[in-house]
Amino acid sequence: MAAGKLVNNRIAWRGDSGLLDGIEMNLDLSKGMYDAGDLMKFGFPLAFPAKMLSWAIPGSLLAPNFEDGVKEMGDPELDHQCWERPEAIRGIRPLTQANTSSPGTEVAAETAAMASASLVFKKIDSSYSNLLHEHAQQLFSFADAYRGSYSVSIPQVQNYYNSTGYEDELFWDDKHARTQQVLLSRANLFGAKGMSSEENLDLQMYRKTSEAIMCELLPNSPTATTSRTNGGLVWVSKWNCLQHAMTSAFLVVLFSDYMVTAQISTLYCHGQLYSPADLRDFGISQADYILRNNPMKMSFLVRHGRD
Repeated sequence: MAAGKLVNNRIAWRGDSGLLDGIEMNLDLSKGMYDAGDLMKFGFPLAFPAKMLSWAIPGSLLAPNFEDGVKEMGDPELDHQCWERPEAIRGIRPLTQANTSSPGTEVAAETAAMASASLVFKKIDSSYSNLLHEHAQQLFSFADAYRGSYSVSIPQVQNYYNSTGYEDELFWDDKHARTQQVLLSRANLFGAKGMSSEENLDLQMYRKTSEAIMCELLPNSPTATTSRTNGGLVWVSKWNCLQHAMTSAFLVVLFSDYMVTAQISTLYCHGQLYSPADLRDFGISQADYILRNNPMKMSFLVRHGRD
């Protein structure tokens, strides 16, 4: 749930919380999201939705101040075990940060994807657009110059949100076109001007990988993954299982948009052809499953539907 001073609060039994977070460093860190029902504000899991929202719904992020590093609030051991109302928090909580002496490349580079949000506001609100772009540059420069895993710098988070490496996060904003496969395929689909033949060959490789991922996700494809529930939900792990389904939905809808914009009518999957509409239908099916179109006829989103 959201932390800090609640504005236009429509839930009568919720109130302000964490208003003293960051006060020991003269910072207002009261805002943010609490983790999984407890009172921690972890940096890494918060950076992921920030990145996803920045790519999927540009402009949904606020630009924080990262001049002193990337921060998270609370004691991972104590606050993770404390299942009480956030409104009941009393006193000053410990502040942990990734900085030049204790790097946190994953967290900084993840959030640096807010650069995409700056494009939406370029004509609408140029000042805000410039602020987003400025902070994105600061974050990526920090992440790239001071490389180190945040879960090494902050070992107490290893039992909760451990990192396996920071290379993939750095790729999000790498100007030399080495980002993740689906997003990289965009450059190849639309045509990458000013790139060498070698770089374009690399992009073709990413496009092929992206197409293979799409073919695995489409349920009727010859190469479709069997990692699904009986009702058709993509299944990777029992922990936070819906995030994998929604990430898959995001990727297929994004790729279908790329196909439409690039005027590519079909995706070839081992003898079968699929249209952008087929990809979009699969993405919608994952959202519909979560919202009630599942064998249990139950919504998994709080306050959505009659359940």
